[in-house]
Amino acid sequence: IVGLPGDRVAFEDGRLLLDDAPVAEPYLRGLPQVLGLEAAEWSLGEAEYFVLGDNRAHTTDSRTFGPVDAARIVGRAWFRYWPLSKVGPVR
Repeated sequence: IVGLPGDRVAFEDGRLLLDDAPVAEPYLRGLPQVLGLEAAEWSLGEAEYFVLGDNRAHTTDSRTFGPVDAARIVGRAWFRYWPLSKVGPVR
């Protein structure tokens, strides 16, 4: 989840912006952040979230289907197994 209710999410010049500030995404390891999309932006409503996959070339996410309504989120992350340096419970 990269965008929370009330946030503005945008892609400009190949960069992800959150409320007009660039977001560092070192886990992409140099891959393009925006594949096949021109500049775009979304203003999230009070119960909307913006989700992005980290494998951008092979991910269908909010860039394609738009923000996700909170009522459609049914799970919660409780344990992280990657990266190995951060294995453990998610707080």
